[in-house]
Amino acid sequence: MSINRRQVLQMAAVLPLTGLAKAQRSWDVIVVGAGVAGLAAAQRLSTKGARVLVLEARNRLGGRVWTDTRLGFPLEIGAQWIHGATGNPLTAIGKQNNFATVSTDLERQTIFDDNGELSNKTYDELEQQIENLTDRLENHPSRDDSSFSLRSAINAVKPNLRLNAIQDRRLEYAINTGIEHEYAEDTENLSARFYDDAEEDQGAELILTKGYGQIPQVLAKGLEVRLETVVSSIDYSASSVKITTNAGVFEAAKAIITVPLGVLKRGAIAFNPPLPAAKTRAISSIGFGLLDKTILRFPKNFWRDAEADVLGYIGETRGLWAEGFDLSRATGEAVLVMFNAGSVARGLTNQSESAVVSSAMKTLRTMFGSIPEPSGSILSRWNNDPFSWGSYSSLRQGSSPADIAALAAPIGALHFAGEATSRQHMATVHGALQSGQRAADEIR
Repeated sequence: MSINRRQVLQMAAVLPLTGLAKAQRSWDVIVVGAGVAGLAAAQRLSTKGARVLVLEARNRLGGRVWTDTRLGFPLEIGAQWIHGATGNPLTAIGKQNNFATVSTDLERQTIFDDNGELSNKTYDELEQQIENLTDRLENHPSRDDSSFSLRSAINAVKPNLRLNAIQDRRLEYAINTGIEHEYAEDTENLSARFYDDAEEDQGAELILTKGYGQIPQVLAKGLEVRLETVVSSIDYSASSVKITTNAGVFEAAKAIITVPLGVLKRGAIAFNPPLPAAKTRAISSIGFGLLDKTILRFPKNFWRDAEADVLGYIGETRGLWAEGFDLSRATGEAVLVMFNAGSVARGLTNQSESAVVSSAMKTLRTMFGSIPEPSGSILSRWNNDPFSWGSYSSLRQGSSPADIAALAAPIGALHFAGEATSRQHMATVHGALQSGQRAADEIR
């Protein structure tokens, strides 16, 4: 596995401390996972004087926060925005460390179909149809019955909107980009009752111009972290917790588990004794979806006339290359990042990079005509990541906030954190951070 310059710097930040870890085999608390949740938990405990070790399977910090510089400047493979800057603890970290940011206006959209850019009149009509759909969903019986999928509820109320085929395609575009991209999952799998049951973020959507990876770097300062240490089993049957890894067995009085929900779903870590039924049900019930990025760098900016941060496309194949974002203000380069979610994203997972880029370019040429080939590309491919197996969590059909509570609940000496355990900020980086702090505070 190759290591780039950024990863060398990351490892340099933790290697002096991992040298200490080799001499010590027992800690007060071991944190499994050096994502934002794990680092936040470890930092909180460390300030209280606890001896803490962080074990991380990857060769880098951050987990699903991953800033990549292979094209010569910071680009986000994972988390893109600080969602809702007002009152967000990540905003405070950024201000304390003078991190530069730019604001993205997600309402500033230009939408295309096969006939070109939508007119203002058509856009206004679509906005009204979205509002009508939302109102009808709020009054549908599914809002009181967790057995309904969101798709079944949508299909039940849509006939009342009396849409023609073109209008229906436009509305499905809005459902895909406004809901499925938000929750990284198809409406067929989301809970109609609980999919949006979270606290609404307030304020600007911010991009860290020098990389989101600055956040885990700050959180990791002063911590003992062992990279490339893959946990295979956790034994909490005795008075201490024994954690078996590819680098040996580590022991602590307590442990905080912060691995992504996808890892728990795969059973990649064996627990002794097995986790209780409420925990395993939560792991099974809560969704863990896929939102993948295709990042394209171009020799010039050909979309500037669109004058929008968000570029939408309503195509024949529902959801394919439906939404992209202009990153030129954030990067100073001609860069677009294009998203696919749920089953559409999974359909691209095993295609070659050239095939995926070619498919994206076909859509962009439908939108903008004759345009140059990209000079560089990066694909996120989170579904193939063995330390994630997906992007982030959501409440699936049949699940409820009670499952989030069950996933977060401690079991003896084991504590659990991560965005999937955040009741109010599921699927966000600040939700992950707060969950780590919550788990740390459970340890007295």
